[in-house]
Amino acid sequence: MNEGFGEEGTSEGPFGHGWRPVVEVALGLAALGMLLACENLWASTILSVSRRYPGIDKVAHVVQYAGVFFAVWWLLGTAVPKPGPRAALAAALAMLLGTNDEVLQRFVADRRFDLTDLAANAVGIMLGLGLAPLVASAERAGTGRREAVRLPWRARK
Repeated sequence: MNEGFGEEGTSEGPFGHGWRPVVEVALGLAALGMLLACENLWASTILSVSRRYPGIDKVAHVVQYAGVFFAVWWLLGTAVPKPGPRAALAAALAMLLGTNDEVLQRFVADRRFDLTDLAANAVGIMLGLGLAPLVASAERAGTGRREAVRLPWRARK
């Protein structure tokens, strides 16, 4: 048996579940980051709506980043099954995605880096953190959506 590999010849990975969950999380985060960056394609529309309805962009950031938190939470489900560490890591990664999105806006016409947007992102993430225990208890009870939505390549137990 090779050192660092399980009995079936596969690596254990950092979470003890093999490398597949790590790769799934990395690919999911990359896709989520690209999706967030795509909103810059509608920069002029976002600017005109923000001018017409002052403050609506902050409300949108709160809602959007609560959703980003739960998307990251879902991605981490297999890799980090314990709710506490999963929520903390999901919050950190969601904030990293939000910071990345704000930094990218410096290079887009009609967009700019804004600390109040980052603060609104943080409020949305905190909203997600506040709701995370409810989601975790629903998952433990077997009524969570995580049980209903399975990736096609995941083996069923």
